[in-house]
Amino acid sequence: MIIFIFSFQLFLIMSNLSPVGWFFYIITQLGSELFFILFLSFIYWVIDDRLGRRLLYILLPSVWLNSFLKDILQMPRPPPSQRLVSAEGYGFPSGHAQNSVSLWGYLSTQIRETWVTITCTILIILISISRIYLGVHYLHDVLGGLVIGTLLLIAYLKLEPRLAESLGKLKCIHKILISLLLPPIFILIPYYMFPHPISNSYLAAMGALSGASIGIILERKYLKFSVEGTLMRRVLRYPLGILILLIILLIIGKLGVILPILYTKYFILGLFISLLAPAMFQKLQL
Repeated sequence: MIIFIFSFQLFLIMSNLSPVGWFFYIITQLGSELFFILFLSFIYWVIDDRLGRRLLYILLPSVWLNSFLKDILQMPRPPPSQRLVSAEGYGFPSGHAQNSVSLWGYLSTQIRETWVTITCTILIILISISRIYLGVHYLHDVLGGLVIGTLLLIAYLKLEPRLAESLGKLKCIHKILISLLLPPIFILIPYYMFPHPISNSYLAAMGALSGASIGIILERKYLKFSVEGTLMRRVLRYPLGILILLIILLIIGKLGVILPILYTKYFILGLFISLLAPAMFQKLQL
């Protein structure tokens, strides 16, 4: 149902676009929530679970930071009359540009192959251009997103090894408590700081971060999942995991859109990707 609705919306939008518009609309989806879920799940379950964990830990804080900066600066997007697609919220910095640097930029630093670096660079540029072409961002929105994403990437590359070492010294229960209690604080900050209703992006990022962190802690201690296996087994994991994930999200989505339910939805999503799906794969010997 989710895929059908998305496909129908895609058809309606693309039917009103030129061929160039089609191209950039497809490109801009590489910065969408659905793509992040599908891509990170693929990396985590099939390619490299360690890389998947690190991508989660740079992308989710980037989503939170982007929403926070938008709420502080409150710079408008181009007027609706100039937009080829719909977009909500403030304009600066561009979340697509910032998050693309976080995701693709980090990926290029970990897979040090020339073709990977070139591909990731092209994707960052195309995703950024797509936001301007589709009329949902000004040039300065995109440039700001690229700069902030780059600064975040540099900081993450510098601090992540030290932070991982420090957290590694803590007891399991302490790490779980931090993962359970810290993300909600980062939701309460904008909730009480800004007069307007907070963006769902805060709930998505912090809910997924909390669930994924707890899942990773438990998986590393008790499960020790590895992507290693025959090509057939690794390929079979992905459609099975995504199918169950979509069913879970569909069921939770019917409960409503109030803040606790939204947070719980993304908490379960993070927990499923990092712990429940790997446990299922091991049980099924995939």
